[in-house]
Amino acid sequence: MRGICAFNVAIAHLYSFNFFNLKNYDFPRWLSVLDFAHAAVLMFFLLSGYVIGINHLDIPLSVKNLKTYLIKRLVRIYPIYLIALLLSIACLYPYLNKSELFGHFFFLQGILLKSYSSNVVLWSLSYEVIYYLIFPILWLIHNRIRNYMFSLLAFTILAQFITKDPTLNAIITGAVFWQAGLLISMLRSQQSPPEQPVISYFLLLLAITSLDTGRFIYDLIIKHLSTGEPQLAPNDLLFLPVCTLLFLSIIQQKIRFKNIIQWIAIIGPAFQIFLLYHFKHLENPKTGWLVGIVLFALSLATIAYKIDVRKFLKFEFAGKISYAVYLFHFPIAFYLSDMLSKYLSGFVLVFVGLTAWSCITLVSAFLTELKLQPRIKEYFLRKDSIAITSSITKQTT
Repeated sequence: MRGICAFNVAIAHLYSFNFFNLKNYDFPRWLSVLDFAHAAVLMFFLLSGYVIGINHLDIPLSVKNLKTYLIKRLVRIYPIYLIALLLSIACLYPYLNKSELFGHFFFLQGILLKSYSSNVVLWSLSYEVIYYLIFPILWLIHNRIRNYMFSLLAFTILAQFITKDPTLNAIITGAVFWQAGLLISMLRSQQSPPEQPVISYFLLLLAITSLDTGRFIYDLIIKHLSTGEPQLAPNDLLFLPVCTLLFLSIIQQKIRFKNIIQWIAIIGPAFQIFLLYHFKHLENPKTGWLVGIVLFALSLATIAYKIDVRKFLKFEFAGKISYAVYLFHFPIAFYLSDMLSKYLSGFVLVFVGLTAWSCITLVSAFLTELKLQPRIKEYFLRKDSIAITSSITKQTT
């Protein structure tokens, strides 16, 4: 799942930022239907919360476990992030702001300053770090508030409509998805059968994206939604039910209230389509609405059709390099597009550019994720283990 989401974000950026002059070509319109990059980022937060939960909530919080947790998170995120940041800086050199440079090294982009234009995805790492730092509090008290986790999630959702700061609102939106993943890790019980209606849920995700259901309903209630700088907004909450369904299907997990979640996921776009029909907006519809209605109908029609999700194990390699692909794809495309467009044009630019971009991105992701990062992790965890052993020895002598 991580791999599919990461590559979807990467491909979407190639076109939306017109790298290699891709917008000069009329690609089949149906390809745009497969763009769910924004929902993919939300899925990353959901997945992150789940992974943190299953790896840590079953063990007690102690100084040793907290230290190991922080080291693992730092080793997992920072080395590859630092390489991506250096690539981004190299693309903009010598036009760099020193204060922005300092801020990026400490994950302040997307919070106190903008992400570098040579790597617009870096904002999500700042949000991720915030959730990692908050998690130990939930780790400490999760047994005492286990029965109130739904209430805590509901309060987090409510907080979005209370705060007026767009950046804080965006952080809270991401936190809702991250916390939902954490909640799934706590509620998981027995595994569900490998045959799941993944196609139906995926079509529903594409339908909500095409219809822009979240923005439509949010604007209907609050009249106007700001289209400012923040990457996330309260209207993204409409993706939560379908992202949850898709995620539960892929990991083959049963949780309570799954049927309720499914109905909520369907009701959102169904309500929007009803309003569009009732107020006769479909007499002069937007293209996205028509595509969304077709996708929604297909989603309902295929709800009984199930596929074996174990087939997705074939894409396991993509998941292993997804973090590096997510961070590297933009600065590599940024540099190659700028450099190659000086010497090439037309189809040659597209072919050479995409070929070079694909090879460099995949090779660099493979080397950093599967070669460099494991060695760094082994070094720091071994060092931490030696330090703890030495401390215990001193206490017992």
